[in-house]
Amino acid sequence: MDELTKDTSIYPNGTIVADRYKIESFLAQGGMAQVYVATQQQINRLVALKVLSPMFSMNPGVVMRFFREAHVIGSLLHPNTVRIYDMGETPDKRMFIAMELLKGEELSERIKRGPMTPAEALPIVRQVAGSLSEAHQLGIIHRDLKPDNIFLT
Repeated sequence: MDELTKDTSIYPNGTIVADRYKIESFLAQGGMAQVYVATQQQINRLVALKVLSPMFSMNPGVVMRFFREAHVIGSLLHPNTVRIYDMGETPDKRMFIAMELLKGEELSERIKRGPMTPAEALPIVRQVAGSLSEAHQLGIIHRDLKPDNIFLT
């Protein structure tokens, strides 16, 4: 049994969240949340379901920041910004955000394979700058911009 299946905060496949999302698989563990691939059952759409860890769900300040993140991202329309579909609370009182499920890889993984040519890097820089520009025009500052948070599709 691996460490993930021992962790009781990880939902098993098949778990129904908020009467509408069915967990299909575990995707990633972050510092404050787990991310799952889930099916939004009413419309049969795959989503990334970001669920706040139990210990952070008990902290009102963290919960406020988590939902503020959803509201902020939800207000952005740039094609290179992930889409937020929904947010809410699980039956065990954990907060979640349902968002667009992206296919591809993190920029950090691409960087590990070696240097990028200018022709490869420039479109990435332009797209990130475009997304950030929209956010900045709305007074939003991305406080965690790093290669792990840039996804190449």
